[in-house]
Amino acid sequence: MPDKQHKFQIKTAGKTGVADFSDAHGGNTRARDRLRHFFSSYDDLFVLTGPAGPGKTHLVTELFKELGSEVPIAFFDAEQLAGHSLFQSTFNAFGLTDWTDDWEAVMNSLANRLRPHDHAFLLITNAHKLDRAAFEDIRRISYLRSGRGPLLQTILVGQEQLLEKVESCDMARLNQWQIERYCMSPRSLPVDQTRTAPT
Repeated sequence: MPDKQHKFQIKTAGKTGVADFSDAHGGNTRARDRLRHFFSSYDDLFVLTGPAGPGKTHLVTELFKELGSEVPIAFFDAEQLAGHSLFQSTFNAFGLTDWTDDWEAVMNSLANRLRPHDHAFLLITNAHKLDRAAFEDIRRISYLRSGRGPLLQTILVGQEQLLEKVESCDMARLNQWQIERYCMSPRSLPVDQTRTAPT
């Protein structure tokens, strides 16, 4: 169970406490468009990569503000997740406390929490530092679905090696995730590498 210093709690758009993203970063129009499309779609996963510095996390959190304060968002730094279950941390972040070893009960509780919302998001920064167990938890989370698609859409933000980790996951190899990816260059001039995996 994460301790209090990690502050694993639900964060909603408009209450992220992140300073406005400045266009001084430049060249992010296509990245913004791709993220906005993801927000309105029901794709499973968005992978935003690039070296440290271009403002990847700022870009995402700024765009979250456009969604409105009622959209549930859980926000983690992968460094804080080390040694903790991503799935249980996500479960707790959405205000649920009845964690149990009964897998079906846990899935039902989280599904019931998310189902009233058109969209809900899980954002993980420094995601290139996620371990294999965390990617397995992301796979489990992807099973939370409704007729329109995933109940919880995941955004992974990290350095370039993140993409290799994602593509090595079983779900990605089996083309069971709808994935969009985008790479920001060192100067924040985007290199478009967006791909939607076939269903």
